[in-house]
Amino acid sequence: MWQRSNVQAAVDNNIVWCETVYRSHGRPGQWSHSLWYSEQEGLPLYPRAITRAPEQAKAQLQGIRQLRDAAPHLALGVKDSFHALDLSAEGFRSIIQASWVWRSADTPAPASAAAWSRITTPQQLAHWEQAWQADPANAPAESAQLFQPALLHDARIGFFAAYRGEQIVGGVVANRSSGVVGISNTFGDDLAGGIAAVIAAFPRTPLAGYESGDALAAALDLGFEQAGPLQIWVRA
Repeated sequence: MWQRSNVQAAVDNNIVWCETVYRSHGRPGQWSHSLWYSEQEGLPLYPRAITRAPEQAKAQLQGIRQLRDAAPHLALGVKDSFHALDLSAEGFRSIIQASWVWRSADTPAPASAAAWSRITTPQQLAHWEQAWQADPANAPAESAQLFQPALLHDARIGFFAAYRGEQIVGGVVANRSSGVVGISNTFGDDLAGGIAAVIAAFPRTPLAGYESGDALAAALDLGFEQAGPLQIWVRA
């Protein structure tokens, strides 16, 4: 039984993050009762549509079809936030099966021996993204900077890095909205340190995100709980 309130909070936070990244590129999205979506060209590793509610499949399918047919030349990824859609008959294939995860605000911060710090300058952010791209799971299809320096001016967003000497060896992004802090874009082996850094920056706030495979197992080891399933579709 998935935890509806936690899943909804995680979904809403994730949509805010995706909208923020799109907006930083001058490509703000749009909102309906059932979907967040972008009619413009997408960004690497970011969907162009995200479902907002679990019981609006008919409206969601209609909106996804309209996006697909309006710009057949554009790539189209769909985050099925509640694992409620079957888009295979619409020309899509499922590429990720994942789980929303939730960490209560009263769960103690994990211990870490690594030195973590918050990214504060455009140069640091560029180095952070280079390290993030070096992880095969995060390498986007183009080399243009995905994370724009303007994001550093938003106090609700934090880029955190683990350093070995002057080299960035781990990272995580946090974004706060509506009483929850979203965790995303993790890389490196010291997730515990990243979570501790986020908790120090955004205390007394639950954490949310989504993971799959080994990353999901690692999150569960650090006090996260599975909240509900999701999947990501791309046009075949």
